[in-house]
Amino acid sequence: MNIDLMRRIDYWVGVPLCFLFSLFFSIHQRLFKKERESPIRNILFIELSEMGSTVLSYPSIKRVQEVYEESTIFFLIFENNKESVEVLNCFMPNHIFTIRSDRLSFLFIDTITFFFYVEGIESIR
Repeated sequence: MNIDLMRRIDYWVGVPLCFLFSLFFSIHQRLFKKERESPIRNILFIELSEMGSTVLSYPSIKRVQEVYEESTIFFLIFENNKESVEVLNCFMPNHIFTIRSDRLSFLFIDTITFFFYVEGIESIR
C-alpha cells in the first residue's frame, strides 16, 4: 500500500480514534476510580510504518523489560518491517505480531484478526 495513503488514513482515522479512546478512558477512570488489583501482565509495543523508530526506541523497550520483568511483552509491526524487530532480539518470535500492508484488504483483515487474537492473549504465557 502507498505510504502516502497510509499517512492519510492514520491522520484522518487514527488521530480521531486515539482522541476518542483517550477521552473515553479518561472519563471512565475518573468516574470509576479504583486501584489496580493486579500487576500489569501484558505490554504491547506498536510500530507500523517507520522502520528506524524501532531502533530508536530500543532503550525504552529494554527499560520496560527491566521494570516490568514479570510481564509478557509483545510487538505489533507491519510484515515488511519485521526484521527490524527481530534484529533487536528483545522479543520471543511468537510475541511478534505482523500485519500485511501491501493491500488495504489485507491490512483490514489482519487488523481484525489481531483484535480477535488479543482477546485470547491470556493463554499465550
